[in-house]
Amino acid sequence: MNPDVTPSGFRFCSPKLEDAGKWAEIYSDAFGKNKSAESVAHEFQGAEFAPEHYLLCVDETGESIGLICAINRDNHARIPTIAVKRKWQRRGVGRAILNEMLRRLQAEGAVDVRLSVESCNGAALTLYEQFGFEPEYRRIHYRTIFTK
Repeated sequence: MNPDVTPSGFRFCSPKLEDAGKWAEIYSDAFGKNKSAESVAHEFQGAEFAPEHYLLCVDETGESIGLICAINRDNHARIPTIAVKRKWQRRGVGRAILNEMLRRLQAEGAVDVRLSVESCNGAALTLYEQFGFEPEYRRIHYRTIFTK
């Protein structure tokens, strides 16, 4: 981890219930999927929600531009989601968010961290490798198409 990776002008905050729309917007923009504010609000109110493990990255104007969440059980952590708005990608935001979350997880005693990534996402693979992540196994998804 590199403590000096937060670009100037950015800050981190734990999201509140009223931030569910911002969280959904970032997720939808980054992944090209339609995540609803209602589903995020449900997540924020669930048993797994821990404010210290959910971070929004905000720029100097107050715009929410990235997010990350983590789960730490018995000092084995998992990062299910890291997302950065497309117009902010490749500008150090993902690196800063990941660094901050890894710093927090290590400080609370996590001994390892796992995450998943699409094998075609070269930028994410490069980022994770720079933080010492190594492939653990490769999952292959199969599908079939029914013809009429």
